[in-house]
Amino acid sequence: SFEDSIKLLDDPVDPHFKKFYETCICKGHKFYIISSGFRKFIEYFLPYVPSKFIFANDVVVNDSSWETKFKTKSKVDIIQSLHDGKSKKIYFGDGISDFSVINHVDTLYVKSGSHLEKHCTKYDHVYTSFDDFGKINIDI
Repeated sequence: SFEDSIKLLDDPVDPHFKKFYETCICKGHKFYIISSGFRKFIEYFLPYVPSKFIFANDVVVNDSSWETKFKTKSKVDIIQSLHDGKSKKIYFGDGISDFSVINHVDTLYVKSGSHLEKHCTKYDHVYTSFDDFGKINIDI
């Protein structure tokens, strides 16, 4: 069930993320969550992010099954459709699903020790490594 899944996940959100997000919003920056995960989980763990700014897979949870409705656009397509052409595209990632994005953003922040960091290192992509959102000091 959804409730059992939530218990298994045990709040996977970086404890510093909310303050980082709120700081970005207070500075007037557009902020989107673009994920290959399930929208339902993201909305549960990030209730302060308006759902219209979350791009993720939809899932319908019934008593006996989960029906997945995958998003139709790739992360690159979503980023390009949201970009205003004026601001920098700054991206934070950690997973395999982020590999496609690295050549389509201006600045890339990568979670230390992640699959994305290993990929960027192997293929010489420029990135800034971070451990948690509390240690990110950027002037965007």
